[in-house]
Amino acid sequence: MAANILSVQGITKLFGNLYALDNVSLDVVGQKVSILIGPNGSGKTTLINIISGLYKPDSGKVLFEGEDVTGYPPFKLYRLGMGRTFQIPALFWKLTVLENLLVAEKKNPGESFFRPLQIVGFQSWRDFFAPWTSLSSIVRKLLRERSVRSFFKSLLPAFANSWSTFFTPTWAESEKRTIEKASRILELLGLSSLWDQPSHVLSGGQMKLVEIGRALMSDAKLLLLDEPVSGVNPTLAHEIFSRILKLRDELGLTFFIVEHRLDIALKYVDEMFVMALGKVIASGPPVEVMNNKKVIEAYLGG
Repeated sequence: MAANILSVQGITKLFGNLYALDNVSLDVVGQKVSILIGPNGSGKTTLINIISGLYKPDSGKVLFEGEDVTGYPPFKLYRLGMGRTFQIPALFWKLTVLENLLVAEKKNPGESFFRPLQIVGFQSWRDFFAPWTSLSSIVRKLLRERSVRSFFKSLLPAFANSWSTFFTPTWAESEKRTIEKASRILELLGLSSLWDQPSHVLSGGQMKLVEIGRALMSDAKLLLLDEPVSGVNPTLAHEIFSRILKLRDELGLTFFIVEHRLDIALKYVDEMFVMALGKVIASGPPVEVMNNKKVIEAYLGG
């Protein structure tokens, strides 16, 4: 049985005298797609904001992979592997799709003054000895084949390539790896053909996919998605959820999604939570939850 990646325990949040969340508890199972539904004002967004570090609860705990992260700021949760998207995408509009993903990479050498000045050869002992290892393999080849001509023919290019790699700046090596990573993510999201397009020309659904891509660039394990198909045409909405399932299956990711469009979302989710008046009133498989009398009364209008 899969372990819980996220556990919310007795969270309470007041705004003045109003209980936005009243002793809310729920567990999100790892490598599953879970959905949170409820009528407007039920506390869904407040709960997501507390989990993602935008709000601090008045009481209760948030556990992420067993660690108490209650009140952690968003940047710290980001480093731990929790990603968040918003109902209205907030992209860098003048940057291309690829560039929007590149800025989300963790530990970019450009964030430090000295790291860009470093060279690859001084990053590890393996990198430091790589040129000498290359020479050693060529010498062994000479002794084995006893071919002087072959030795000198192999020596210059192999040795030159090793030393060229040794003196490569850290930022160049990092940039190469980051671009390769972003290209793989764009392929998973079906955005490869749009990599060089400025983000402002994308459709609303494509923008939401780019936001998911930025979260993936951070090596997120848990993604909190706030209405990922809101305002998106049905065809692309189904495509977005299909991509979510693909990411779950291929990368082992966990999704906790707030969504209103149940006609689209229900066929893609593993677990459902329902909120009303600041409380969780039902949880479980979608079929069971949708037949729950409390849910019918509170969410579907009786």
